[in-house]
Amino acid sequence: MHCGTGNHDYPEWKIRGGPLSRTRHYPPGATDFNDFIQLDDFAGSDVGSTVVFEIHDGYFYALSNQTTFEAEEVDWTSFYHCVRFPLDRPESQAAETNKEIFRRQHAEGPINDSWTDLSLQADERTNDLMIVEARREWRDGGSEQHRTFYTRSIEFSSPSPRPLYPDDPLVCTIDSRNHPNWMPSEERRPRNVHPEYGERTAPSYGLAGDSAPSFMLSKTKLRAYNRSCSAFLDLVEDNSCCPSSALSCLRLRVGSRRVAPLQPLTESEVKKGKQAVRSENMELMERFAADPEDRFVHLPVTMWPSNLSAAAETERLHRILNAHACSVQTYTGNAEFIGVVDERSLVYMARPAGSKYKQELAPIVFVSFDPDSALSFARRHGSGLEADSNSGMGCSFASDTSVWSREF
Repeated sequence: MHCGTGNHDYPEWKIRGGPLSRTRHYPPGATDFNDFIQLDDFAGSDVGSTVVFEIHDGYFYALSNQTTFEAEEVDWTSFYHCVRFPLDRPESQAAETNKEIFRRQHAEGPINDSWTDLSLQADERTNDLMIVEARREWRDGGSEQHRTFYTRSIEFSSPSPRPLYPDDPLVCTIDSRNHPNWMPSEERRPRNVHPEYGERTAPSYGLAGDSAPSFMLSKTKLRAYNRSCSAFLDLVEDNSCCPSSALSCLRLRVGSRRVAPLQPLTESEVKKGKQAVRSENMELMERFAADPEDRFVHLPVTMWPSNLSAAAETERLHRILNAHACSVQTYTGNAEFIGVVDERSLVYMARPAGSKYKQELAPIVFVSFDPDSALSFARRHGSGLEADSNSGMGCSFASDTSVWSREF
């Protein structure tokens, strides 16, 4: 609940737990469930963008990418603020806090906050919980904004003395009313930085060409990134997909990368002219050349299903993904969306926008990336399932519109 109040008069988060079984108490031995933990000085209010909560390995985690409730006029560094406490001891005394997990330097450039996505994901090899954040930035003051997916580990160690402020003329303007933040930059390994469009670094390590267009925020209905797959997925409204239709088509926009093959990369392999590698990129490649997990092949961003004009057999897939448009004869193109994505499937519900549709049934669309899930779904639902196992993306997809919901 975002209803607590601290000594600064800004709302703060209150965390309260409860038992899933009527025969058990939570916390153990408790008789009153009205106790809660208030996250003091924990800024951020937009779940999924500025704050995120997760239960992992016996702990409750709360993470924010906001340093303070108020903007500092003089500031250099942005931090993550993480709090965790054991589920069997939901007490402030048992909570661990780290307010100085390095995020970025403000000098890296402005951020388009509308595109920021924040999550906590477990590493499949170590089971450690990792910070995953998507940011759309004007890097280094450039005129173009680019989306990048960043990964960061979480540590709860003893606080170290804060370093002195940088050699910056603005330091002389600081007084007791200011609370600036500064920390030396941390080196980001390539494995922890996934750009939406990979750089063309060499013939064997660059993009073969990106044919999928980018979409503005209002046309991007759902966004997700999976660290284990090194892949992102967007559910977008494509106005140019079907020229014969006046309505937009819902399509999946997917991009991924994989670890590059073990081949030496030398400067002589780099093309000259407009494709030349910048010196700082070459230095990074040389620095991490010994570790194969820091060298990647970025695959072209792909749209699915294919354009109707290019493949007539995809008409059925377009009909499934756009079931909300087929269910209402007076649909004009404006729709409300809600959905969720994990490493195996995408589930979303869409219906025409407007108060008169609030009580109307809405189709639920299920897209599976797991062939076994598609077959299992087919066995359970029979004729209610429409499926496709030749998507052109190396995955099997299944969509189910036999399930309808009135609630949104």
